[in-house]
Amino acid sequence: PKDTRKRTVAVCLPVASEAMSAALYFDPSVYKNAQQIWVQQQASGALIDAVRHGVTGKDNEKFGKLRPFGMLEQCDYLSRINSLLPKLVAYAYDCLGKNTTLSEEYDKSGDPNEIIEKAKAHWISIAQDGGKTAISKRWSNIYCANSFDTKVRCAGVDLSSHCKLRDRVMIEELAKVEHNRWVIEQLLLGIRPVDRSYAGRLPIEDKELKKELKAQNIHTDLVSNEILGSSQYYDEEIAKIIPLAYAIIKQADPK
Repeated sequence: PKDTRKRTVAVCLPVASEAMSAALYFDPSVYKNAQQIWVQQQASGALIDAVRHGVTGKDNEKFGKLRPFGMLEQCDYLSRINSLLPKLVAYAYDCLGKNTTLSEEYDKSGDPNEIIEKAKAHWISIAQDGGKTAISKRWSNIYCANSFDTKVRCAGVDLSSHCKLRDRVMIEELAKVEHNRWVIEQLLLGIRPVDRSYAGRLPIEDKELKKELKAQNIHTDLVSNEILGSSQYYDEEIAKIIPLAYAIIKQADPK
């Protein structure tokens, strides 16, 4: 209680309600001496904002130092580009699932604002699916988009072209990098690869078998690039849109 040093506190509990509870019941000296108290949330920081602005009737002076972080939305520490890129990545995957591409959709539209609005609408539709799958899908798109800057620097991607990438060697290398990134992401999320009994059947292209294994938290694409099969197409298509995605955001009206 006598310690008057100023500090920043971060409450990093994975369950939003637990993090919120912890942040509300610190010793009074913590609130007095803290510069900011960051509270991890998952989908939205609205409740933290309501508490810190006194909307709930709580002590505004005491809780005014609370700040939300880690949300899928309202990430105020991200730039406009970094908040839109994941939405374009998600929309690009949606296009591939409908036998088209982001590039083809942009060529038909010619309006970057229209493409961004479609991407935003698709992002909302993912959220409306609900459950852990909706959250993991959006985080996966965020992680993918956040890797774009590194890929641009390391591979020397020319962003001035304002169109999809056409260098075949670069596309293949970026696709390998993306697949490796995705594999690590999935393993960290607890998704398992197929066991050795499937070694002679890789790559697995049977949709029914894939669906059956997915229900058991097993993903058939958790393999090396060399035996990835038809799924490699998706990694290559995402690699192709890197310069186009930046161009669409740059050309669109800021909102």
